[in-house]
Amino acid sequence: MNQSIVSFTVQCNDSILHSIEVTISSKPNIITFNQLQDTSQSPGQVLDLPFSGTISTGTSMPFQFRMSLSLNFQILDLINNKDTLELSDSIHTYRIPVSIIQERTRVIVSSDSIFMLNEGITSWKVKVPFNVMLSQFDVCEIQAELSDTMHSCYSQAKGNRIVHINEVCANEFSKVAEAGVQFNLIRISPNPVGESGTAEFTLQGDGIVTLDAVNPLGERIKIAEEYLTSGHYELQFSTKNFANGVYGIIVRAADGRERRAMFVIER
Repeated sequence: MNQSIVSFTVQCNDSILHSIEVTISSKPNIITFNQLQDTSQSPGQVLDLPFSGTISTGTSMPFQFRMSLSLNFQILDLINNKDTLELSDSIHTYRIPVSIIQERTRVIVSSDSIFMLNEGITSWKVKVPFNVMLSQFDVCEIQAELSDTMHSCYSQAKGNRIVHINEVCANEFSKVAEAGVQFNLIRISPNPVGESGTAEFTLQGDGIVTLDAVNPLGERIKIAEEYLTSGHYELQFSTKNFANGVYGIIVRAADGRERRAMFVIER
């Protein structure tokens, strides 16, 4: 029975390597997950995922590469749509042009070239650069699939990586004046370089106030939640992990009343 072992190495912005090793058998087609690691990210985190691994073959064989990533949250944009796949054996390193295509929550990396893998272990790596905006979901899943369209023994090599979302708190609440005024959002403004923002609002009555951002896909990202008394407030919050685009800000009082505004991140 032919078997191949594919190792995915995922490196996120936390600079930690998260390894997934998958064993694929040809008859029958069996997939075994040998290792799966969790990591934590924050809402608004931009993911840049380089993938690399090895392919172990029993004989020399032609190979046509295709890899796809599936995510259960929306991809904002690809950094670029062309890259290269590097294959290397004990003698040569081949740089093969690949295409990167976005299909909503899938990124597909493929090569039309047919190339020969030598017997033994061949290493490969490809960088799949795209931006995603993590929202308030507790758990997000990234699924990677490696396949060779020419050989059934490589048909479905899959690995899952779970991303746990951490809550992000606002940098600072500042009560700037005492006032028994109606609940109102006065202004929302990002600073010129787009790394932070300010929400100014007034509040009548005591209770928990939440501040949410709504990204261009309509997903809510919790920025802050705090118990406040009546008064006039300025809230400083970070937008450094927000991708460019138009965002909504929602300030919600304890009784359910909401006030909304829009701002643009453009770096």
